[in-house]
Amino acid sequence: MTEMRNEVPEERVICDPLDGGFRRGPGRPTIDKETFGGHRDDLVWLLSVAWGDVGWELTNATTLAQLRQAFEPLREHPSKNVIAPFLHSTSTPATAQEVRSLKKAQGEAVEALRAIQARYDNFVRASQIAEQAMNETNQDPPPNLQAALFAGWKDKNAARKELDVCRAKLTAIDTDLADRSASFAQTELLDFIARKKYARNPLVLANVMVGLPDMTWEHSHARASKIEYSKWPTYEYKVFMQIEAIWKDYSSHHPEVPFTQFFRQAVEKLRKTEMFTHRPTGKKMKLENNVRTELCANWRFLRLAIEEVEKELQLGSDKVPFRILSVFRRNLGGPRTPQELVLIAQEKIE
Repeated sequence: MTEMRNEVPEERVICDPLDGGFRRGPGRPTIDKETFGGHRDDLVWLLSVAWGDVGWELTNATTLAQLRQAFEPLREHPSKNVIAPFLHSTSTPATAQEVRSLKKAQGEAVEALRAIQARYDNFVRASQIAEQAMNETNQDPPPNLQAALFAGWKDKNAARKELDVCRAKLTAIDTDLADRSASFAQTELLDFIARKKYARNPLVLANVMVGLPDMTWEHSHARASKIEYSKWPTYEYKVFMQIEAIWKDYSSHHPEVPFTQFFRQAVEKLRKTEMFTHRPTGKKMKLENNVRTELCANWRFLRLAIEEVEKELQLGSDKVPFRILSVFRRNLGGPRTPQELVLIAQEKIE
């Protein structure tokens, strides 16, 4: 039985149309299903397209440093924001209670800053009016105008100092919260990875990660698992599964033929079509097996990837299919010279 642990409650986010920002709402915080599911789907997609680069390292991490390193290939990715807590380097330990307390302090600091900013803006406007009044008088302005101007300057300067203090306080809280949130999220994910009972693929990992650091991984997994991902398995993960299946077949039987030759024969034997179910109608239809099509059309790139991985890894290593996919995708992104196009066409599997 999974042990029950304290968790950071989900946070209800409300858009404030006046400043374009966000604030917490009263009552028990929640994240709406659409937002939660959308974020989960973004994670599934990102992990799927990068699975060859991050999958093995991520599912085999045993320390927080290894966990962060696993995500490094995504540091410059345009969608890196969805995994920001897992890229954040921190040595600050954190508990659920500490994260909750810091979130509360952050909210209070934001409200205090807004109030002081409003006061400061009022003093600035009052000072501007007093300055305009002084400019409209002769060289000997009435004492009361001078007093109003000096008072306005004094109030404005005092509010500005108070504003600077509040900004510094909020910055310090934000920094501490980022560190502790990242620490809590990373520790939770590492705890999940250590539990061997669950499948560890892009969908399961995304279900675990989506709620972090606002809840424990158990809560995140339980809630996200109830939200269907209609495109699972993703096309990218299907390519990985096919590469992995061929590698497993080779590893378990140890055939006489070289690995590259075995792989080509396996690709040739893949079905050219697959049965799919049209979800809205439930009607079954036969469609092209796009995974076979890609592997056949780009056999040259796949062959070069297999040969490169053979040189760097033992074929019995479970890292092999991840590396083949990674190098295969890298090869596909390379330049296509006229000579290369001829070679691609010559090696294409029909």
